[in-house]
Amino acid sequence: MIELSEKVSSVSSLPPELQAGEVHTWLLRLDTDFSQEYLAQCRAHISEAEWQRCQRRQDGEQARALITRAWVRQTLSRYAQESPRDWSFSDGRHGKPELQDPSRPLCFNLSHSGVWLACAVTLDAAVGVDVQRCEEGRDVMRLARRYFDAQELASLQGLSGRQQTNHFYELWSLKEAWSKARGAALPTSLAAVSFVVGDHGDIRARTAAGQAAESLFLLRPGPGYRLALCLPEPPTGPVTLRFLEAGQDGAFAVLPWPLLGATGLNAAAP
Repeated sequence: MIELSEKVSSVSSLPPELQAGEVHTWLLRLDTDFSQEYLAQCRAHISEAEWQRCQRRQDGEQARALITRAWVRQTLSRYAQESPRDWSFSDGRHGKPELQDPSRPLCFNLSHSGVWLACAVTLDAAVGVDVQRCEEGRDVMRLARRYFDAQELASLQGLSGRQQTNHFYELWSLKEAWSKARGAALPTSLAAVSFVVGDHGDIRARTAAGQAAESLFLLRPGPGYRLALCLPEPPTGPVTLRFLEAGQDGAFAVLPWPLLGATGLNAAAP
């Protein structure tokens, strides 16, 4: 069973409650006109080592790197009595960032593409998130022939134009979310799993070992974008998805995004 966030957007500054079986996906628009006050706040929330890494980025990428690093800290602090600057991170086996303190119940994952920066947060459950801007005019079949199996290729070859592009990014975002949830190495893991999105939105995943058991969700965060979520451990009960857009002032809006597909979604589901 899948439950989505409220159908009508709402704005709040109260800290959200995160329960077991919930996935909170936070979004920040990177095409926002960020104030100097907010950028100074971001600088105060990161370590000196992180600041130096931001400074080594190319001109135009420094502010985005700063905002990304600080915003993750700000997002996690919504769920704990912890200053954004006090969070400590480590890299997993293949570079997936995670909290350095294993006693912390929070798990998170990051993605960004185009105007969207996304951070998925759960309690004690690994999660992978991937957002993709559907780039018109890109030779998607060239990439598909390298990383997709015969069934995935056939599903793309039966389409053309924007439909083909959108479906490519649906499959690609599912692959990346699946890989990131497992902490697997990219890009080799992209070819290790294949997906079928049925006519009624049911998502099926398969690896060399057979049918995969992950919980997968596919959404459209606005025109020209796709977003996928993956929970590698099958939940014991309903999964509740919440999508929240953060503002510079700490307030957030609940986003009523349409669900395009999910594992176990039956033909009667909308």
